[in-house]
Formats: sequence, C-alpha cells, structure tokens
Amino acid sequence: MYLATDPPDIVVLVDAACIVHQGAIAKLAQRANTSKRPTQAIDLLEQPPTLHPRIPFPSYRFG
Repeated sequence: MYLATDPPDIVVLVDAACIVHQGAIAKLAQRANTSKRPTQAIDLLEQPPTLHPRIPFPSYRFG
C-alpha cells in the first residue's frame, strides 16, 4: 500500500462519462484544499448534440 506511506494531499475522482473542462480539476483541488473538506462539482446532464442512429444512448439520463 504505497498510499499509506505517502498519502496525497488531494484525490480527485472523475466518472468515465464526464467531460472535464480546462481548469476544473485545479479548481476542485484548490477548493478542497482551502476548505479541508470533500468538494463536488456541479453535475449537469446534457444530451450530446449529435447521435448516430446505431449507437444507443442511455435515455434514463434525461428522463
């Protein structure tokens, strides 16, 4: 367990379906470091502008 001997100051988790905009990780890390508390970004669900008819898109995300 290498993290036990040298734990990071900040850990950022990003869901695989997320699009992370430039500077977002740094802002989250800075806010978490300043507050010394867990921090969460806003969670916006947006349907992609174009969908290929043969590629299913999970409609449950926009119900």
